[in-house]
Amino acid sequence: MINITTANLKGHVLYQEIVDFIVTIANSTKYDDSVIDRLSELNSCIAVALDEGVIVGTSINFEMPADHFMVPRLAEFLASVGLSNANCVTAAAIFLNPAYKGQGIANKMAVAKSQWCLDMGHHTHAMAWGFGSQAIFDYNQYIGNLIDTGVDDDGGYRISLRTLQSTIDSLSAKTTT
Repeated sequence: MINITTANLKGHVLYQEIVDFIVTIANSTKYDDSVIDRLSELNSCIAVALDEGVIVGTSINFEMPADHFMVPRLAEFLASVGLSNANCVTAAAIFLNPAYKGQGIANKMAVAKSQWCLDMGHHTHAMAWGFGSQAIFDYNQYIGNLIDTGVDDDGGYRISLRTLQSTIDSLSAKTTT
């Protein structure tokens, strides 16, 4: 049985195992130890999926610091809807062992970390598609309830928002296992 837990990434008891898992699953220099260390310095939540104590998935949300590339681009839009970057979190990524795909684990991790962020006083999840991942784009279309900001990121991809509560509601309805 898969167990999903959430906690702050910084000081997580499984920190090194999480780093090793992400670096292995991502199979990319984009997610090396230094990137994970940077994320741990932010107020970040990690959802960890464990199968009999072995990490099979992780998903990270983090508060958007003032120097995050989306903050200056979104400031005007966020102000127009009564928010600021302090209300927002963004996701680094979802990593899942391919052998566990199709079991609703990514959905359960997204619900758990969204609830954690909501409990911490955040309201909105900001997403940029600039990393060019069709899988991320498809997953966010699947969740639905996207708010178009009319703002693009460095890669010319649109930045979208979604309330954390709508993420929880949508994925809870879709997750049956």
